[in-house]
Amino acid sequence: MIAYPVVVDGVLTRVLEAGEGDRAVVFLHGGNSNANRWRGTLEDLEGSGYRLFAFDLPGHGFAIERGDMVLGVPAFANYLGGLL
Repeated sequence: MIAYPVVVDGVLTRVLEAGEGDRAVVFLHGGNSNANRWRGTLEDLEGSGYRLFAFDLPGHGFAIERGDMVLGVPAFANYLGGLL
């Protein structure tokens, strides 16, 4: 598993990535959580033939919160789209 920073729409986040394959699975954490929630799952599924990703949503974990960003499901969905 590797971890690396990514900037999407001016917001820095951390991505956890594991596995290899042509298809990908993205794991989303809930409120008051972060990408670490999925570490064990990513490790368990690393040999499954998928590329596995988990990341910190804005305002969670290592992700910064941009002052003009309204945190919530629509903003998180847009952020995920930019990340992908």
